[in-house]
Amino acid sequence: MERTGDRPQPDALTALVGRARARLLVALDAPASTSHLARSLAMAPGAVGDHLAILRGAYWQAALLGK
Repeated sequence: MERTGDRPQPDALTALVGRARARLLVALDAPASTSHLARSLAMAPGAVGDHLAILRGAYWQAALLGK
């Protein structure tokens, strides 16, 4: 990831998972609520929840395949 200012710029991550999900993953460098993420990223809370559900599902799928 390239860095600009205080935040890394997720170029490769963006290519892999898309801009919105990459922004969410970068923002999750510390625990945050869906509401906080939505406000800080200027996204609708429902969209944040949908993206997080997909990322969570991908995580568990990868975990299961890794066993």
